[in-house]
Amino acid sequence: QDVRGPDISADGRYIVFESFASDLVGNDNNNASDIFRYDRDTGSMIRISVDSNGVEANGSSFQPSISAEGLRIAFASNASNLVTGDGNGYTDVFVHNLSTNNTRRVSVHSNGSEGNGQSYEPEISDDGLFVVFVSFANNLVSGDDNNFLDVFIRERDADETYLVSVSDDGDQPNVFAESMEPSVSENGRFVVFQSYADNLAPGETNTDTRDVFVRDRQAGTTAYASVSSGGQIGNQSSREPVISADGYYIVFSSKADNLVANDTNDDRDIFSHQIQTDVEPPPPTPTVTLTVNFMAGAPGSVFAFSGSGYGQNQPVAIYVNNVNVGIATADFSGNIAFRLDSNSGTQQGMYIVRAENSNGRASAPISLDDAVPVRPTSGSGPTFSIPVGVAYTYQIYLP
Repeated sequence: QDVRGPDISADGRYIVFESFASDLVGNDNNNASDIFRYDRDTGSMIRISVDSNGVEANGSSFQPSISAEGLRIAFASNASNLVTGDGNGYTDVFVHNLSTNNTRRVSVHSNGSEGNGQSYEPEISDDGLFVVFVSFANNLVSGDDNNFLDVFIRERDADETYLVSVSDDGDQPNVFAESMEPSVSENGRFVVFQSYADNLAPGETNTDTRDVFVRDRQAGTTAYASVSSGGQIGNQSSREPVISADGYYIVFSSKADNLVANDTNDDRDIFSHQIQTDVEPPPPTPTVTLTVNFMAGAPGSVFAFSGSGYGQNQPVAIYVNNVNVGIATADFSGNIAFRLDSNSGTQQGMYIVRAENSNGRASAPISLDDAVPVRPTSGSGPTFSIPVGVAYTYQIYLP
């Protein structure tokens, strides 16, 4: 069956997608497209488009979007049984939280009442706290009377819904000027979208063309993003915007030939726009590291590991060949130290030790070989053990 709409977590471990296939997980009997999450580390597959009790959806689900850590997934669905009280008969937007197995509908009014129109095109912020989507509903906020597709944001912690596709003065887009394709920064401050509207920001000259806009929710301003470095608005259609997590960069496609010099191919190109605001580019993220005092030993050896870049006082998961063996805690400087004990029953071979958290992942190999002396060590930190019977990466055969 077709597989569509993939999205990937920040560290590349988890992939979500839509599929009509009924053999990816057990008991898939709804004869509809579902949302799945694949774990590239463990090879496991789970279905996301279920209610809080794990009951499968009674309608098709599509357009998944995954948070940075891979635990919260937003998606659109025609199903009416994912939450109680879903009686509007329209496509809605939901978020499934894998840390709680809870499914919630987010395309609702701040008071919880359901929308009276289709809602779709969700994107969840990297931190999982904000979801942007488009909707034909005119009852998600008060005063929505333009009778066309608008962009909204749901603050999940506050249970508040706001209209995003508005001007500095709060004016809605012109009647029949749809706004769509939203993307949100990690902290929910910036939302980009494309629209036909010519009244969202000053300076519009191509009134029959799609433009890309950026809404600064903190400042309450809306500005063109499909502009040249000198501020000239694109002279042809611009769409498909995506904003970086830090809210500093926007990429989009455009047929405009006046955004950069020497654009003569008369075709759609990809552009990057840097928002000129008080937002500063973030400092480079430190690369996490993991090193071992020696790489070879015999069963019974104790290996000492150290790493850095994991964040102040942050937990760090330790894996041996994808099997979690414990949690180390980084110190004030983001450094970790731990020991790994290989008992005498551990199989000879190569093992990959990995330390990871939301700041990144790093790995280091060790090998066990009876031809190498046992190596005791006095390394610091907690001691973990290689589980007996854990799959080794490859066997070492002695001559």
